[in-house]
Amino acid sequence: MRNNNNTLENRQEFLDNDQMPIVFSSLIINVASVNKKFGTLKDFMTKFDLNGQTNGKLLVVAEMVSPPYNLIQIVENRLRPLGFVNKRDYVFADEELIHGAGDTYSPYLNQPHPTCKNIPWLGSLINADGNFVWYKEKVEKEVREVDFPIVKFNVWKEIGVQKAEQSVLRNIKMKHGAIPESRLKYMKKLIELDEMGLIELFNTYVGRTHFSIEMQSDIMLLQDELLKRDLDYSAIYDGKSFSFVKKIKLDGQKVITI
Repeated sequence: MRNNNNTLENRQEFLDNDQMPIVFSSLIINVASVNKKFGTLKDFMTKFDLNGQTNGKLLVVAEMVSPPYNLIQIVENRLRPLGFVNKRDYVFADEELIHGAGDTYSPYLNQPHPTCKNIPWLGSLINADGNFVWYKEKVEKEVREVDFPIVKFNVWKEIGVQKAEQSVLRNIKMKHGAIPESRLKYMKKLIELDEMGLIELFNTYVGRTHFSIEMQSDIMLLQDELLKRDLDYSAIYDGKSFSFVKKIKLDGQKVITI
């Protein structure tokens, strides 16, 4: 299964870091499950033509649209036939934006990611620099003791329930914590840009196939700033995340794709 145009192609990038970033819509795979159910991670990624970031413990494959059609196909056509089970071997997680509409902030700031917090093999945290996950080393006993019913789920239903649970909590207002100095300068730059400037900056990210961790943080802040402007983003925003598949322009107060 090839990750098509909408899927971030990170060229099987190895990150020498315990913490892995979650961007856009992400599929997080437990590498221990790959080793057990398939073989080596390298052979797994090569056979299924997967591109993503890995630290040898987690494999994260991301897609810039929601629902993540390509990631769903990976699960339905590749992972499940191998016996992979949701939350035991893999999990879907959407990037949580820090800033929401109406000058509100994510209720999950400085807390575990809502989708990942009850998974024994996965640690997580959402802070001002982004959404991050890491592999919990001492989990073998815990994973065996957790009841993961092996039934035939509908992947679309999984994602739908997940989003519904999160949407309730996302309406809660929460004051943000201190923002690192390294991000304040970039945030000031965004604030000083007019709408056309933000649109031009947005378009520089369209079509990219590689996103560094710093760039992922920049995109998150750009999305936060866009939400503060009085524009109609319905063409690229689903109420949770922006699509960076197509370039955009302004038509009055409405953002349209080009």
